[in-house]
Amino acid sequence: MKKMLGLTLVFALAISCCFAVTATATAETMGMAVHTVVAKAENAYTDDGKTTDGKYSLETAVCAVVLDDEGKITNIRFDLTISDLGVNAQGAVLTEAGTEMKSKMDLKEAYGMGQYAPAGEWYVQVQALERYCIGKTVAEVLSTPTTASGVLDVEDLKTSCTIGVNNLLKALELAAANAR
Repeated sequence: MKKMLGLTLVFALAISCCFAVTATATAETMGMAVHTVVAKAENAYTDDGKTTDGKYSLETAVCAVVLDDEGKITNIRFDLTISDLGVNAQGAVLTEAGTEMKSKMDLKEAYGMGQYAPAGEWYVQVQALERYCIGKTVAEVLSTPTTASGVLDVEDLKTSCTIGVNNLLKALELAAANAR
């Protein structure tokens, strides 16, 4: 009988704790967006008998954001893919259909930025940006000053995030607009 009473009390306590947590949880919405820009467009050309192939680069930024009921960012993820497409002087596309373009998050160290950037690899820098965004509203993040090269111009990020973020911020803006 004591065991049954003890189990009943434990069960009742567990149920009441679950309901207490549920009652105080905040409503969250989630949004995601993809933003693509032509980052580079170089035509193929012939100069002094030498032909140089053209190159087009598409930069695709992805953002997934979770907002609390006050519009503050509780979770955020960014990624970016650079898709380089070649074209020869006759207009033939040199990049084969089905060519996989890996994102910078997929590449991690293989992206090769860490050896040149004091703040580290791209994915490490974007993680610093994500931490910076947590607890802020989208408007606060979007109104953060940037340099001419698109680097966030705030003391908190001067040593941890030196990448241009314009396309990432545009993806954030679109993701927030899509939040449901």
